[in-house]
Amino acid sequence: MNLLLALAVGLLASMLASFLLLKGMREEMIDHIDRRFKERREEKKRLRAELRGDS
Repeated sequence: MNLLLALAVGLLASMLASFLLLKGMREEMIDHIDRRFKERREEKKRLRAELRGDS
């Protein structure tokens, strides 16, 4: 029983530490994904306009 409790506490501590320590990397990745999504959306708009002959 003590081993299971120790594993649970260790897992919780590890999750909390990674959440706090990796915050910068997580936010950087979110910004990267968001920026890429916006670039793709603009590229699609441009290509659709070009297909319509609006270029």
